[in-house]
Amino acid sequence: TYAQAGQNFGLTLLWTLPLLIPVLIVNQEMVVRLGAVTGVGHARLINERFGKLWGAFSVGDLFILNFLTIATEFIGVSLALGYFGVSQYISVPVAAGLLVVMTATGSFRRWERFMFVFIAANFLVVPLAVYRHPAAGPFFAHMVVPGVRGGFTPPLSCSSSPSWGLRSHPGSCSSSSRISSTRE
Repeated sequence: TYAQAGQNFGLTLLWTLPLLIPVLIVNQEMVVRLGAVTGVGHARLINERFGKLWGAFSVGDLFILNFLTIATEFIGVSLALGYFGVSQYISVPVAAGLLVVMTATGSFRRWERFMFVFIAANFLVVPLAVYRHPAAGPFFAHMVVPGVRGGFTPPLSCSSSPSWGLRSHPGSCSSSSRISSTRE
């Protein structure tokens, strides 16, 4: 996850953010517009345009990416609560149980509001970063100068690839479905 990649590689991966943020924005915007204009979801559009083979590939890809995303989230929960002395054998099952309870018993509206609370909590990182008093020079230098502390190694690809690529596809499909389901 991002925290683990930051811990392992410091500021040296910041240069990827200016490259990845526009890709994510374009991807999300394109899929949301497709859902709003056509009134159907992402998977149905792929089935209609490219056939069942590519539709099945897209759905299979979606399941794999969602599984990997959830796995990295549980790794993040384990690491975060591990800092407070909570065993991973307790934190991961409790997080999994909460996830099942929230998705199986609640409405989408309640789930959406719950996620907005998590988004607001993520903004607490900003005061923590300011409290740390980081030097501005290295921050801006690493934002534009490519490089990775220790080089491109297997630990780099294992710890940071979930942060880089697993967010765009699952999010685009859910955005398209959400927009197409609310279209009148």
